[in-house]
Amino acid sequence: MDPLQALRKTLSQLCADVMSVVAPPVCPVCGAVLVRGEEHLCAGCLSRLERTGYASVPGNPMEQRLERLLGKHVPALALSVYTHGEVSGRMVAAFKYGGARTLAVYAGELLGEALQASGRFEGYHALVPVPLHPSRQRSRGYNQAAELCRGMQHTCGIPVEELLVRTRATRQQASLGRQARLQNLQHVFAVRKGAHVQNGRYILVDDVFTTGMTSATAVDALYRAGAREVAVACLCAG
Repeated sequence: MDPLQALRKTLSQLCADVMSVVAPPVCPVCGAVLVRGEEHLCAGCLSRLERTGYASVPGNPMEQRLERLLGKHVPALALSVYTHGEVSGRMVAAFKYGGARTLAVYAGELLGEALQASGRFEGYHALVPVPLHPSRQRSRGYNQAAELCRGMQHTCGIPVEELLVRTRATRQQASLGRQARLQNLQHVFAVRKGAHVQNGRYILVDDVFTTGMTSATAVDALYRAGAREVAVACLCAG
């Protein structure tokens, strides 16, 4: 390392040390100051993140719901149980509405670890994030599903391909009833123009799985474009 690089590194570390004192990083879930060894979430919140165990359970509730919606078996997992107001709900809110982009990447790393450890999701060609409509992505500044994919790629090594697009803007699913959700999602996903999907094996990635309708609609779009197999990985399931 030349003297100039060494000086830059020293100054950068000095600035980071000063900022850790003046404005220390805090846990986006509970607000506690993060201590050495903690990244993105404090140890307390991480320990209270309720795991589903779905990664290693064939026929889990996510898979049952997707089979009812699609009429075929779809391997699926979620890292955590989604509980509004608890760690999982606050974590999702922080990166979905609070701008905590790096938290989404970290959460994706945790999801990728669960996927890799299960041994059930091998041989897939790419991680495919559920897309946002361009207007919503401009407003948010990023697609949280794509950030989850980035984190997953770090830990499980599967590349990310943004194969899907939203053909129209939709209302927020969380505010709608079952029938309204179905109508809201009709023909909303399509494969990106020029994308080669034929005979591929893909893992669709999203932040929250509730009714399963968003995932099922996106999975169907990939199958209609010629995908050989599609699995689903979500951070949380409610």
